[in-house]
Amino acid sequence: MVENTPGSGASLLAWALRQAYGRMVGLVADLDDGALAWRPMPQSHSIGFALWHIARCDDNYLRAHIQGRPEVWQEESWFQSWGLDQDSTGMLLSDEEAADLQLPSKEHMLAYCKRVWDELTGFVEGLGLEGLSRRVDQVERTRGMSTGQVIITHIYGHDNRHLGEMEYLKGLLGLRGSVTL
Repeated sequence: MVENTPGSGASLLAWALRQAYGRMVGLVADLDDGALAWRPMPQSHSIGFALWHIARCDDNYLRAHIQGRPEVWQEESWFQSWGLDQDSTGMLLSDEEAADLQLPSKEHMLAYCKRVWDELTGFVEGLGLEGLSRRVDQVERTRGMSTGQVIITHIYGHDNRHLGEMEYLKGLLGLRGSVTL
């Protein structure tokens, strides 16, 4: 679903994020759990891993880096209900560790994604230009960047790189991905 009236400033950025998230949800809509877990070769990630990793990183960058508070993943104990590590976002996992990660069903994964993405887009929508310019200093990796820079680089850019990965993997499954609109 494409919204045709994005607005400007933070509203435009929230619109762009919603478009990316809509594409991701649409991309996995016709996939079962087996297709989400499929990897074309041992060192590849699955579509499910990429989807989980995107939501985890978005949660981490919004909550820890920008807001300086516990992530949804930890605060709401999503990690416990899935039996996964409370700190992992997937960034430092080896190929073997990523392959061994036991992700939940698509339904549960999308529930976490929706929870994070709704909070993130709502936060971005309310920022305004002053909020986008505010410096973050919670975590060394992004210290000194503006909130807008973190959102554009570490959230929007990162998410869209993995969306392309997911589209490619879906194509390797012989299915039509959103890249083939």
